[in-house]
Amino acid sequence: LFISLNNRWPRVRRLTITYIAEWVLGNKQDSSSHLLTPERDSDTGALLVRNCFARNGGETRAFMAASLPAHGFTTDGLEVFGEHWSPDSPPVGLAAVGLSDRVIPSARPCAAYQVHINLEPDASNQFHFVLGAAETRAKAISLVALSQQPQWIDVKRTAVRERWAALPDVW
Repeated sequence: LFISLNNRWPRVRRLTITYIAEWVLGNKQDSSSHLLTPERDSDTGALLVRNCFARNGGETRAFMAASLPAHGFTTDGLEVFGEHWSPDSPPVGLAAVGLSDRVIPSARPCAAYQVHINLEPDASNQFHFVLGAAETRAKAISLVALSQQPQWIDVKRTAVRERWAALPDVW
């Protein structure tokens, strides 16, 4: 997810942007959520999760990271969504000031990653979030490290745009 911000106001703008993904590593969330083990990589700041009981022995990792350092994060979907969340209401965790920075197994596993931006008047800022999966933890961390390189992201964004542009030709 690539984000470009421009501050056209005559004052500094302070923004907190939160990217949230519910983890489903299995056939259905209801039957696999209790099998998911989250972690945070201390070097990259990435949030990772694996299904310890997957057919491949639980080596596959899904991950979320950003090009900016985390202002806050959590893997507890109950903190983010609340006990009785519905798509018609905003996640309750966004009403709180910051996230707990907890990485714990949850009845509703997710990755929530917040970044903080200060934009001076007439300033711009570009950053991105990355959501992906890899066959091993080492490969996931390698992809997160690559995602910190603007040139790599530009190449991948171009490839995705080209792929999407070609889809109408497929149908």
